[in-house]
Amino acid sequence: MSLCIKVNCSGSWANLIPVVGISRLESAKAACEALALASVGDISFRIIDNGQVVEQYHKKPRNGEPFGWHKSNGFVSNPVQAGIDRTTSGAIGQP
Repeated sequence: MSLCIKVNCSGSWANLIPVVGISRLESAKAACEALALASVGDISFRIIDNGQVVEQYHKKPRNGEPFGWHKSNGFVSNPVQAGIDRTTSGAIGQP
């Protein structure tokens, strides 16, 4: 399991914590929540496992998605890294 946490506060995703050990995941999530509380604007976080988004955090509700931490619907963060051929798959980011 190769976990990382990405952040988005201005329209694009960036690595916040490039490698997170599973034993440190809960404290990393708590740190993300603290950053969200300190942030004036909207901010989101994603936990990525081998190119797949497994959990997301939204400071504010989004259309069709809850705010706070929630399980992802299986969105692929990086289709190439996850081994998905975008020329033969369905929608971008979907297998």
